Amino acid sequence: MLAVATLVAAGAQAAETAARQLRAGPAVVTLPAAWRERGPEVPVWLHLHGAPETTAAAFAGSGSPGILITVTLPGLSKVYADFFAEPGRLARLLEETAAAIRAEAPGGEWKYGPLTVSAFSAGFGGVRALLREPADFERIGTLVMADSIYCGYAGDAAAKQVDPALMAGFLRFAEAAAEGKKRFVLTHSEQVPEGYASTTETADYLLAKLGGTRTFEAQEWNHGLKLRSSFTRGRLDVLGFAGTAPEDHLRHLRGIGDFWDRALPVVPARGAATVAELQRQLAAHTGHPRYARSLWGVKVVSLDTGAVVYEREADQLLSPASNAKLYAGALALDRLGADYRITTPILATAAPDGAGRIAGDVMVAGRGDPGWKSGPQRDRFESIFAPFAAVLQQAGVKRIDGDLVADATYFRGPAQGSGWTADDLTYYYGAEVSAVSVEENYVDVKLAPGAAVGQPAVVTLVQPESGLRLDNRALTTAAGTTRRFEVMRLIGEETVRVFGEIPLGTAPVAEEVSVPVPARWFARALKAALARAGITVAGEARAVTWPAPSPVAANAFKLGEIKSPTMRDLVVGLMKPSQNMETDLLFAYVGEAARPADAPAWRTSEQLGVGELRRFTVALGLPPEDVRFEEGSGLSRNNLTTARATAGLLVAMAKHRAAAAFRESLPVAGVDGSLRRRMRGTEAQGNVRAKTGTLRWANSLSGYVTTAAGENLAFAIMLNRHVVPPGRTARDDVDAIAVMLARCAGRTEVRAPAP
Repeated sequence: MLAVATLVAAGAQAAETAARQLRAGPAVVTLPAAWRERGPEVPVWLHLHGAPETTAAAFAGSGSPGILITVTLPGLSKVYADFFAEPGRLARLLEETAAAIRAEAPGGEWKYGPLTVSAFSAGFGGVRALLREPADFERIGTLVMADSIYCGYAGDAAAKQVDPALMAGFLRFAEAAAEGKKRFVLTHSEQVPEGYASTTETADYLLAKLGGTRTFEAQEWNHGLKLRSSFTRGRLDVLGFAGTAPEDHLRHLRGIGDFWDRALPVVPARGAATVAELQRQLAAHTGHPRYARSLWGVKVVSLDTGAVVYEREADQLLSPASNAKLYAGALALDRLGADYRITTPILATAAPDGAGRIAGDVMVAGRGDPGWKSGPQRDRFESIFAPFAAVLQQAGVKRIDGDLVADATYFRGPAQGSGWTADDLTYYYGAEVSAVSVEENYVDVKLAPGAAVGQPAVVTLVQPESGLRLDNRALTTAAGTTRRFEVMRLIGEETVRVFGEIPLGTAPVAEEVSVPVPARWFARALKAALARAGITVAGEARAVTWPAPSPVAANAFKLGEIKSPTMRDLVVGLMKPSQNMETDLLFAYVGEAARPADAPAWRTSEQLGVGELRRFTVALGLPPEDVRFEEGSGLSRNNLTTARATAGLLVAMAKHRAAAAFRESLPVAGVDGSLRRRMRGTEAQGNVRAKTGTLRWANSLSGYVTTAAGENLAFAIMLNRHVVPPGRTARDDVDAIAVMLARCAGRTEVRAPAP
C-alpha cells in the first residue's frame, strides 16, 4: 500500500476538497476527504483503462460520489479479459482495496455499497469477463462504457456480423437497464477499427435487439464532444458522438466525468435515517461542484414542530419563475375567499321589446373570469358560449339591432404583464391578459402531412373566429424522414406562418399561438353562437379595450349575468397546469376590487394587485424586502423573492382559513398538473404537493411533503443561473431534494416555547 498523491477540486463555495490516492496491487484508489460522510455503505466506482490522474480529476468534478478504484493494465483488451476471467477476481479486488483503505484510514464501520463499473477503450475486455460471472453481473448496479464496446465478427469478417456470443453479457445488461433494473450509459464515437466491429456497430447491434431507434440531435458537450444521436429506454442511454480521429476517441476518457454524472443517481441510494443524515445529504447535493456558478435558495420547515430542517442561502433574492403563483393564488383565496365567484353582467342599451328586439347594443362587461374555456382537451369550443345564449334567451331576446360588444375596460393597463419579454408574447404562455378572455386566449394550429410527397402540409386553426390568417409554407416529405417545423406569429400581426417538413404517415401535431385582442375573438365567436341559438345580431361584433372608456352607461339595462366557478376551482385551474394568463387575471381582479376611490385613473390593475400582495405578505409576517414582484404569474424575469419568504408563505397558508383549498390546488408528484411526469416511482409520488417554476436559468419547486416518519414539512427550493451539464435537467436537481425529504425516516424535535 502506498499513499501517493493529494488531489484538489474546486467546490461550490470555492473551497478545496482534498483526495488521497492509495495503491493496492494493480489498483489505484482515490479516497475523497469526505468519503465517510456518505454513510456506512459507501458507493464504489471501478474504472478500467485510463490514467489514474485523469479519472481522479473527473471523479472530483463529479462531486466525488464515493470511492474510485482505477485499474489500468499494460496491453490491450485481452489483458483485462484475462485478469478478470478468474472466478472471484472482482470480490478479491474489492477486499484488497478495502483493506488498503482501512490501513490508511482506520476507525469507523463502513463497507462498499452500490457498485458502478466503467471502462474506456480496451477496458471492455475486463467488463465482458465480469458480465459472464453471475455473481459479478448481480453485483454491478451501474455500467458506463465510454467508447469501449468493441467486438469480433462472427464467421466471415467481410460480412461484418457482430458476434452474438461476445455481446451476450452487454445485451443482457442493456435489457435489464431498459426494464429499469440496472443503469447503463453507453457512448461511442464514429471511429472505425480494422478487422473488428466498431463501438458504433456494437451500439447498433444492441439497439436492433431492443427494437430501439435513435433520435438525431446536435449538441455540444464538454471536452469537445459533439453529440449526434441518442436513445433512452428505462435506465438505458446510448449516446452517439461525432469524430473518427484518435483524438475523438480520447475525448470519451476526458469526458468520463460527464458520463458518470449522467449515470449517477441524483438521489442517494437510501433514505436518511435521521434528520442529521438528511441534512448531510442535502448539503452534499446542493454543494456539488456542478453548482459552483449557480445560486441555490432552499428552506425546509417542519409544520409539526416549527423546526428548521435545512436551509441554504434562504435569504438570497432569486427568480421564483412560476413559484410566484403560490403568492398570487394565496392572495386570491385570502382576499376573496374560497367560495367567491366572479360575476360578469350582460347589459343592453335598452330593454327588449315585446317581440324580443333590442334597439341598441348588447354588452358583455368582462371582469376577468378565467373560466370561459372548453376544458383540458380544448375540443368543445362552442360549448363556452351556451351560458351566454341561455341568458339572452331567458331575457326573451331574439334580435339585437345594434352591435355585440365585448367590454374589456374593467382592467386598466397593458395587455401584457410587466416584465414579460417580447419573445414570449406570441406563445400560449404569453397570451394577453384581458377582462374578456376566451379559451385561454390562444388557438391550436394543427399540422398533418398532405396526400403526397411535395404537396403542402395540411394546416388548420382548430378554434374558429380568432381572426388569424394562415401562411402555410410547410411541405410533405417522404415517410421516415425527420419532422421539422416552425409555427410563428410576429408581434402586431394576425398572420400565422408555418414552415417546415411533415413526413407522410406521421400523426397530426398541434402548436399553440396566442390571439391578439382576445375580447374581439370572444365577440365574434359569441355572435356566431347566438346565430346558432336563433338570436340575430344585426350589427358588428366588436371589442372595447383600455384606455377607451367603457361603453356601458349608468342606465344600461341588465339582461342577466354569468357566474364563474368558485375561487377554489379557479386557483386549481391556474396552479395545476401553471397557467400564466389566468393567474394574472385573478391578480388584476384582486387589485381592481381593492381600487381606492382616490386612486389615479392611470394606476393599473396590476399595480394595485402588487400593492395588495405587499399588504398581504406583511400581514403574514414575511419580510417586505423578501418579496419583490411586479406581476403575479412569474413570467417576468424581474420578480424576486427568497426561499425564506416562500417557506414562510407555505407555513402561514397551512394555518389559513383557506388552507385546504390552497393545498388541494397544488400539483401532486407523479399524478397531475405540471408534476404528473415527475418523481414517479419514488416516495414523493402521490405525496409531494408543490408548485413548479421554470424559466431559462431558473427552476423552482415549493410546497408540502410528508416524510417516511410521518412528519409534515413545508419546503421552498429555488435554483438560478444553473447551466445544466450534459445528461441532466434542472428539474432533476430540485426534484431530488423533495424525494430526499419524502424518504427521511427521522423526525425533528418539538421546539421549546420561548421564555
